[in-house]
Amino acid sequence: MCVNAHECDRVSYTKGRLIPKSNPYYGEIYYYLRAIHLAHSTEMMNLLITLTVSLFEEWEENGEDQPGKYTTVQLREQHLTRPWAAFSIGTFDGMTAGFLDLPLIIPSQQCQESWHKKLMRLCGDQLRVGTAKVLDHTLRRILLMDTAGIPKQLNFTPRHLSKAMLKKALRYLDEDDTRIQQYSVVTYVLRFKSAFAKLTKKLVAEYVKTLKGRVPDQAPRYKNADEDDAKEQLLAVIEVTDSMHSVVCPTTVDEDWCSFWNPAGLSCSCKGFRMCGLCSHVLAVTVWLDKTVGFDRAYLESQLEKLCEKPKRAAHRPRKTAEASRVQPHGDSASEDSDDNDDDDDEEEDLDVNLDLV
Repeated sequence: MCVNAHECDRVSYTKGRLIPKSNPYYGEIYYYLRAIHLAHSTEMMNLLITLTVSLFEEWEENGEDQPGKYTTVQLREQHLTRPWAAFSIGTFDGMTAGFLDLPLIIPSQQCQESWHKKLMRLCGDQLRVGTAKVLDHTLRRILLMDTAGIPKQLNFTPRHLSKAMLKKALRYLDEDDTRIQQYSVVTYVLRFKSAFAKLTKKLVAEYVKTLKGRVPDQAPRYKNADEDDAKEQLLAVIEVTDSMHSVVCPTTVDEDWCSFWNPAGLSCSCKGFRMCGLCSHVLAVTVWLDKTVGFDRAYLESQLEKLCEKPKRAAHRPRKTAEASRVQPHGDSASEDSDDNDDDDDEEEDLDVNLDLV
């Protein structure tokens, strides 16, 4: 469904796994892949993929020469064209929040890789046998291991809270008149890195269009873009899709993300929420809606103070040793010498006893 998150990572991209650094469009492609990866709905993702493919085709027909084996042709055919290749996540939508259809894009593949490694270790050489034995024995064993290890209840209650997340939530509350607005049952939060300075009803309407897979035809930059300029149209759409996040209340029991730091059970379309079920947008909107008793701005500020306070450092002075509280080195005192002499006498007495017995 979308380019693999592991491949979309900045570090992986800079290693030239998808496009070599010698490609003249190397610096631009990551920006487009990132927009696809962070899409807030399946329709928005398909819209961005369509515009990106059109831009790649324009480069291939009229653009600069792309040296090397891996070009936009391979990238377009393997990762941005149906049927999705192995590096794509597939048509699995694991998270839904209200009317939003959020693709389950996992930023890290560690959980899958750990599972695969465990299976390889437990199955051993049973995966290197014939097809019949794999289907009759190995596959049955894998299903048995999964069934035995599946939890009865998913414990999705994140309690970790970072200082950066709290500071960002408080900053949203400081600028709530220009960055937080509620329309219908959805609360929209304008990103700090957005190209727009204020969240307006017109901007929200254009954003909702992209959620439904339509171009924001009334957005200023898109209206001024040339019909034949695929790059400018794509940048205009990304400017709208990347401008805000939507926070919604749960509509069913399955969509309730209630936790210690999310008492209202809100869900957000940002990548951070998809990673751990909590983000600065959820914290800010929870306080802004003022529906949870005790969960207000003062509470967030008190938690931030606790996270920011530093423990008192001990004085760099040697501590006075109390009497008989430390074991002295061997041979430092006369009492230890006397004890050693007593031990020697005991040994001589034992020797005498043994001689008498002989």
